[in-house]
Amino acid sequence: MPFVNDSPSIETQVSRILDIISAYRFCSSKVPDRFAEFIPELEQQLTGIVSKKEAVRFILPAFPFKAPAEGSKRKTLSSLPDKAEEIALQTLEGFAASIAEVYDGGASVAIVSDASAYGGKKGVHFGKKFI
Repeated sequence: MPFVNDSPSIETQVSRILDIISAYRFCSSKVPDRFAEFIPELEQQLTGIVSKKEAVRFILPAFPFKAPAEGSKRKTLSSLPDKAEEIALQTLEGFAASIAEVYDGGASVAIVSDASAYGGKKGVHFGKKFI
């Protein structure tokens, strides 16, 4: 029986990943959607990553964390994430998981912030580590 390669082509995998990125992007009626302008560059980057079977890595700068209180100033009720932060982290986990469903190399998200807050909360690492 001849060998049958049933894994999707690189182009198909890149297309699926782009569809997921597109679905998770923020769209506003007040800001023009320029996503299409970036597709050629994203396709080129993703093609290189997928052809090497590496994880797709995303770095999100300036994620809005609670900054540590300075001195006696209390900025929040607790050091735990509030509901909006919880939802944001769940969304990022869902984003990476969605890519992992269509691409065996998976995805990782690094959140880069100048505030230290959760240090590994829900498997999301900060700084130079990836999930």
